[in-house]
Amino acid sequence: MNDPETPPSDEQLAALMAATEKDAPPPDHAFLKQLRERSLAAFESAGSNATTPTPPITNPMMATTTMISMSVMPRSAWSQRRPISRFIVFPPIS
Repeated sequence: MNDPETPPSDEQLAALMAATEKDAPPPDHAFLKQLRERSLAAFESAGSNATTPTPPITNPMMATTTMISMSVMPRSAWSQRRPISRFIVFPPIS
C-alpha cells in the first residue's frame, strides 16, 4: 500500500509563493476592469436564459417503488416527509 503524501509545510508554501511573485508584472487594472464587466454581462445574460424546472416523474415503476418504500417507513417518518413527494405523479388507474 502506498504511503500518503505528506502535505507541504508552511515554510515550503511561503517559499513557493515568494518564487511565483518574483519578477511578476503589476496587475493591469484596465484589463481587470474590462474582464469584470464582461463577466458581469455573461452572468446576467445566463440568468435571463433560465431553464424550466424538470418535469414530474411519470414513470409507473418509480411510483410503485416509492409506494413500497413509503409503506415500510416507520410511522414517525411520515410526519417528516420531504417535499420530493410533490414531484411524483401517479398515473391514472384504468
